[in-house]
Amino acid sequence: MTTLTEFDRVITIDTASGGRIVGIQLAIGEYPEAGDLDDSGGLWIVHILEHNFPEAACKDFDYFRTNYWFNLTDQTFVKVESEQPNEYADYDPLTKTWNWDASLILADIRRERDGKLGRSDWTQLSDTNLTADQKAEAVDYRRALRDITINIGSPVTTDAVDWPTPPDFLA
Repeated sequence: MTTLTEFDRVITIDTASGGRIVGIQLAIGEYPEAGDLDDSGGLWIVHILEHNFPEAACKDFDYFRTNYWFNLTDQTFVKVESEQPNEYADYDPLTKTWNWDASLILADIRRERDGKLGRSDWTQLSDTNLTADQKAEAVDYRRALRDITINIGSPVTTDAVDWPTPPDFLA
């Protein structure tokens, strides 16, 4: 344990993500040694003096956590050069690129698609007041929803999907 003063900050880094800053504390008292892993083995501890932040704006902890990652190789803070494209993306400070598992985005797309299908299930019941044309519109809409993942490519977020427009009576 190290005794720290009010000018010190304790930065916690998630090693599994490749260097995401997950915690920043004002330090006064006893803290783990810099470089130690926490009890879980997945969090790296960094001590830094307030005046040693990479830039003055980093004194705003939200700014620091959003705009910087920790390079685990050379143990330096690296400014992220672009906005995080989705919640699953991890920044690689060596290549300065974002990486993520596309299957996680596809799972989100399927969940959103399934919700849209669920909200239109009632259109397929025999006792609705829909006209034949409206039923046909609903069938086409639901088919387009089911087919949404066939040629989707590599979407970055569910917002990047060109969702079919629901019929007026479903909107």
